[in-house]
Amino acid sequence: MNIGNQILNIRKENQLTQEEFGKLFHVTRQTVSNWENSAFCRVKCIYYKDFSKLELQNSSACFRVVPGTDTISSEEFAAKIEELGLSGYSRIEFVVADPATVYDLDIAKFSPFSLSGFTMSIDLTTVVLTEQLYRAYTILNHITYHK
Repeated sequence: MNIGNQILNIRKENQLTQEEFGKLFHVTRQTVSNWENSAFCRVKCIYYKDFSKLELQNSSACFRVVPGTDTISSEEFAAKIEELGLSGYSRIEFVVADPATVYDLDIAKFSPFSLSGFTMSIDLTTVVLTEQLYRAYTILNHITYHK
């Protein structure tokens, strides 16, 4: 069961409308609807030329995208995203960068994450990561995905 279904079940068990439930958390009815439909995670791509400006938050799960052999399937990636969300992380951050340019970044804060065994350009890695994120959210929301 995903987090959206859990919110819906809790709201219905307590016989609350979306508006009433939203007032408890100081959010709108539309926000509650988004939560229940698992539309609560936003993906944002930010390009940094200077990684010292990257501010990490305690509520972030941080990953460094690297080439490797330990890749995961789309289903495993979706499960990992859901697991992180249920563990209390409000943000999932991926760093896609040339290792030579991240000298000012504490790389130990970022768990390695591999999309492919191939070494790809930064632009191609970003495209593949975006597609995998889209695929993961279609899986989590039971939306048909055409390969």
